[in-house]
Amino acid sequence: MSDISLRLPLIKPYEALKSDYWTVRFHSSQSEFAADHILVDPDRFIVGYGANGTTEISGKAVPYMFYFVIDLKNKIEMPFNDSAKFLYELNRLGYSWSNLVLTDSIYSKYHETGLIPWLSPQK
Repeated sequence: MSDISLRLPLIKPYEALKSDYWTVRFHSSQSEFAADHILVDPDRFIVGYGANGTTEISGKAVPYMFYFVIDLKNKIEMPFNDSAKFLYELNRLGYSWSNLVLTDSIYSKYHETGLIPWLSPQK
């Protein structure tokens, strides 16, 4: 990855960093994952898309997709590589895919106001 050009603080100790694309470092694994969509609420934040390398399907390399829910209250990082399970968890928490926001949009709002747009679950 090239030099970091943008930093978006999330909820300590997490942050998104951008050089060529946005990434979030997960503390349990010390791995970085792409973070194209993020949702932040007072107790957790959710990374709606992350790719970590590729996998081969029908002889073609395709991105290996991950989705994450980071439960800050209970200090749990929950990875999902199955979109159906991720969407189930998202719904269980009171959200839908449409609640996730492009990381670039969150950064723009943060850059303009100094604040991260937070959401509350719709139960």
